[in-house]
Amino acid sequence: VLFRSRMHPEGGHVAVQPLANDVFPGYSWGQKNCPYEGVHTVEGLASSVALTERLAQLQQIPTPLSRSVLASLPDDHEVWDHAVNALANLCVTLLLTLSMEKIVMGGGILRRALLLPRIQA
Repeated sequence: VLFRSRMHPEGGHVAVQPLANDVFPGYSWGQKNCPYEGVHTVEGLASSVALTERLAQLQQIPTPLSRSVLASLPDDHEVWDHAVNALANLCVTLLLTLSMEKIVMGGGILRRALLLPRIQA
């Protein structure tokens, strides 16, 4: 079977089920560049921009934070729960639609050691 693509693949735009009671309105970059305006997408919930904007919302800080603040967050901070949920949702979607044997994940936030084992669980 030969597939020809119509565009570059964009797994970050896949819609995912957010955690219960999630009131995060989506990340700012998605408002222009995402089909769902960054609301309830992998990128809108798990990107470093989304995570820092969520952190600012939780801490009620009106100005944007630097993404570097993520490095100092403790492993049990709730922002990681949202990242794990979105990435695990993406993996399930890929498995159910493509029936693949392996998924290779990368990116800045996945340098955080706690995330991959929680996604795999």
